Amino acid sequence: MKKTSESSKNKQLPVISVIVPSYPNSKYPESIRAAQKQDYPSDKIQILHVQGRNASKQRNEAIQAANGEIVYFLDEDSVAPPDNLRKIASLFNDPSVILVGGPNVAPSDDTLVGQSIDVIWTSYFGILNKKSRYKPTGPIRLAKDHELIGCNLAICRNAIEKAGFFDCSLFPNEENDLIERIRQILPEKQLWYDPKLIVVRERPAHFSEYVKKLFCYGRGRSMQFRKRKSPTSIYHWVVLMLMLAMIILTITLPGGIIALVVLAASYLAVSLVTSIIGGLKKRHPVVAVYCLALFPLTHLSYTMGMIVGLFRKQPSINDCNVPIKTTAVPVKREHK
Repeated sequence: MKKTSESSKNKQLPVISVIVPSYPNSKYPESIRAAQKQDYPSDKIQILHVQGRNASKQRNEAIQAANGEIVYFLDEDSVAPPDNLRKIASLFNDPSVILVGGPNVAPSDDTLVGQSIDVIWTSYFGILNKKSRYKPTGPIRLAKDHELIGCNLAICRNAIEKAGFFDCSLFPNEENDLIERIRQILPEKQLWYDPKLIVVRERPAHFSEYVKKLFCYGRGRSMQFRKRKSPTSIYHWVVLMLMLAMIILTITLPGGIIALVVLAASYLAVSLVTSIIGGLKKRHPVVAVYCLALFPLTHLSYTMGMIVGLFRKQPSINDCNVPIKTTAVPVKREHK
């Protein structure tokens, strides 16, 4: 009876297509090997490995090749625990739910640089209200845009089709743009954040890699702002403009230099306290030292990226015509 009951439940599960983009000629990334080990019926899961050089275009190609009513997006370095598809299926039992996401967390054995970056990304001082993308926070709830990230995101395929797929001229920030369009065309539907729906993802291992990534994030945010001036993208510019205005006024007003020194000292003090707390949490003093350097690098790199993104030429349709190779990966592990 137990086997019959379990078989009956499995038949009611939705088909989920797991989509993993990667660079050309790459072997199966760790995320695909983890997807093959999901505790989910093998006839209810499709794994698509999409190789190319434009992640938005790759995802669009894979969506059109997908047979699942739900598509689950992972990055090539996102390792999903075996129960993720079960959690996703459970949340999509509610027909009003069209999108589910969760955080990506650092592995416990990450490099010291990676652990330090994790301190930055999980602190409000480091990245403001986006820390829920990088550590589980609060209960399961209706999601806000800043809590969702494309390396751990499940969406109803028909919602993506109605929204017009990913904009292949945007990368990064392509998922933020898609989420905003989905909200606009399907305002009655629900988007959920589940803190227990995690993936494990290494942080950048080198300072130079990190600076480049943050610069790209900032540039992508500005390019998204130029294409679609949504409340979310405007928020980032309001914060930046207020900061710049405060610094300019501080310099130009009488006694401004002293005020600027006080602001800089306050920034360093908050950086120092947050770095020490981070070092204690990670149980390594080097993490605290790295964090002291990483906080200003984070804010400067992202800000410079935003400024450059305002003036960079927007990619044309022709720039999106890059070779794409989509491969259906066999599900090796049978569900018991």
